[in-house]
Amino acid sequence: MARAGHRIARVVTEMNSLTLMKQAAGAGIGATILSWPSVEADVAQGKVAAIEIARPAITRVAAMCMLAHARVSRATECVLSEATRAVRETVRRAPWRGVRFIGPE
Repeated sequence: MARAGHRIARVVTEMNSLTLMKQAAGAGIGATILSWPSVEADVAQGKVAAIEIARPAITRVAAMCMLAHARVSRATECVLSEATRAVRETVRRAPWRGVRFIGPE
């Protein structure tokens, strides 16, 4: 941020709410690092400004997990299958910058 001409302030609070983080940034009282899909509409509406972090690349993986030795019920199988299908189809359809599906086809 300093190289982009922004003053780096001391961290005085941490938030775990997407809504609050975007509101703080939009009010000019904070800065945050968020995924493009989570701010795209706000940027388009002029509520916040976004600067892409290109180097170093920032990645994260979202995973569905369960106990390795747990007996899987039919309901659990259905939820996992539908959630996987929904995420795969959304990633294929949506123009999400930097998002890719790495699960089973």
